[in-house]
Amino acid sequence: MSIHIGNLPSDWRCIVQMAEDAGAVAVGVARASAVPDHIFQRYVSWVQSNASAEMTYLRKNLPERRDPTSCGVVQFATTVVSLAFPYARNNTLPPIWTFVSDHAAGRDYHKTIRQRLKQIANQLSIHFSNTSSRIFVDSGPVMERTWATLCGVGTPGRNGMIIVPGFGPQVLLGEIILATPKIAPPAMEIATGEPFANCHDCNRCIESCPTHALRADGTINVRKCLSYITIEKQSFIPPSDVLNKIEKIFGCDKCVSACPHNRPLGSIIEPPSTENLAASLEELINLPSQTLQTRIQGTCLFRTGAEQIQRTARQILKNIASKQENTR
Repeated sequence: MSIHIGNLPSDWRCIVQMAEDAGAVAVGVARASAVPDHIFQRYVSWVQSNASAEMTYLRKNLPERRDPTSCGVVQFATTVVSLAFPYARNNTLPPIWTFVSDHAAGRDYHKTIRQRLKQIANQLSIHFSNTSSRIFVDSGPVMERTWATLCGVGTPGRNGMIIVPGFGPQVLLGEIILATPKIAPPAMEIATGEPFANCHDCNRCIESCPTHALRADGTINVRKCLSYITIEKQSFIPPSDVLNKIEKIFGCDKCVSACPHNRPLGSIIEPPSTENLAASLEELINLPSQTLQTRIQGTCLFRTGAEQIQRTARQILKNIASKQENTR
């Protein structure tokens, strides 16, 4: 499998083989510094708007999000390494897993990618002496999609995802932020990540969104987003025209799968420790919550919790029954 090489000074060519061995499909580096002001202000405007709903953690640690060299992230950091890992549907799993978003149908990807990034970080500490590092996988105050853009890993798409050349948006991101006093990549005139550079006039992702949560400017109204509604905990009850569109107990793949840039090549997702969640949605909602919570341990579903998953499953069954009634 080939790998997309983003911004990579000659001193950092060693990381290509490390990334490829870890299963990444793209890698790039950039000097650690404050992210461009226009990008950060766009982020601040979005999280402070009603569109970010109850994800209050996104509004915290704004100084650290803006600059990874701050003491709250990696003090004296010199380098950000961004990597993209592919994911795809595991068709060998029992049918119940078709109700789970592709990236979550298996072992928790955070754990898998973190292990692989740790291997790379250890190798870099040997290659570059006096190096310290910290790993991020969809965690901590790091603007991962911005850094994927600044590192040349890919460009933003209208679906809010990073489109990796030759692979598309069906990737998961991870970062290694390093303090390397002797070797730091030169500042790159990068890729300001011209928004939607690879999208041209395509609007497939926007058109595919069943609840019209995607906006033309690439932002999302998460109060309408089925991924948010089924994954994150929230106190508000979505309107019926949103609830009626739910098809999965966890996540939604519509805007990603609609992208014409998708080239599924391998997957970082490992099988779950317990493949048999339930034989059907009906069985799943009738399981004792603690039994289901045990079965989803080690997967992305665990954080969402059995009770919310069962509540979503009930909604899906209701939606299926309603569709059947309407076709009679």
